[in-house]
Amino acid sequence: MTIRFAAASRGYPRPVARALGAGRIGKAANDNGWDMSRNALLIDALRHFGEHGLASAKVARKNAEDAFLAGDEAGYRRWLEICRSFDRRMADATGF
Repeated sequence: MTIRFAAASRGYPRPVARALGAGRIGKAANDNGWDMSRNALLIDALRHFGEHGLASAKVARKNAEDAFLAGDEAGYRRWLEICRSFDRRMADATGF
């Protein structure tokens, strides 16, 4: 035989139910102050991390060095910023 317990109602709504029912909780707003170029870089860094895991900083630094040696200034800066998002010291130690 099972035992069931139902707590007695107090006769008035709980605080969470009142807050949800009254419309006091609004939608979340993106108020972090980042511009879209920074968000795009973050998305690229997260995709890079998903592909390379904990070796992401080393691979990004290698990609930055390869881009520099190839003469691709924009690619170099992009990969260096991705490296910086994982390991600032490693990015700062890049000798280019």
